Amino acid sequence: MSARDELFTRLKADRGDDAPGDAALAAELDRVFAALPVPSREGLLQRFVERLNEAGGEARVHESVEHFLGWLIGELRDSGAASVVLASHKDFAEMGLSTKISATLPALRVHELPAAFSAEAHSAMIAEAEAAAMGIGRALAGFADSGAIAILSSRNESRSLSLLPETHLAVLREADILPDLGNFSHEMTELLKTDKTSAITLVGGPSKTADIEKVLVTGVHGPRRFLVAVIRKSA
Repeated sequence: MSARDELFTRLKADRGDDAPGDAALAAELDRVFAALPVPSREGLLQRFVERLNEAGGEARVHESVEHFLGWLIGELRDSGAASVVLASHKDFAEMGLSTKISATLPALRVHELPAAFSAEAHSAMIAEAEAAAMGIGRALAGFADSGAIAILSSRNESRSLSLLPETHLAVLREADILPDLGNFSHEMTELLKTDKTSAITLVGGPSKTADIEKVLVTGVHGPRRFLVAVIRKSA
């Protein structure tokens, strides 16, 4: 459902299904939405990067999967990371992410959440995430107006990935950057109706708090560093 259709549906519900003037209202909504500028893909990406960086996150834009893999391996090598945890995602399997990291950095421990969920595997992931320098997961969507992302909590992507390591890296396809959260509301609602997820979390930057004497501190309740790798092309 488009933003226009969703708005029209809500307006009809508020007024009653048999309210007169629906055709006129629909025509007016069509006129309003048609007059709105359509953001370009490049414009959405630029705005997303700006908003994310303003919020204390770090955006890294990659022209291809190969470019992303080269950057990630360099990032892990330069940081001296001892271990990382990965979500079990089909995109990562297609990239050969775990295999390529292990082959290039054999001393680095790579723990991937098993595709088949079990209580033992979940407990092991929590322990690994607590010790990991980086948790790598997949973002469902990014929102250009805020720089935030939506991440799925499921049997293949534990919340431990994004909460426990010092650094949270979310991998986002450029095609999944939307103007705002409203454009994601229908998909989010449908996902929450299924058994594919227990939660959808919006992340807008690294963990921050100013509870004590109004002094802003980063990394108290979660990762100190929040990275989003935007991949522009599939290959």
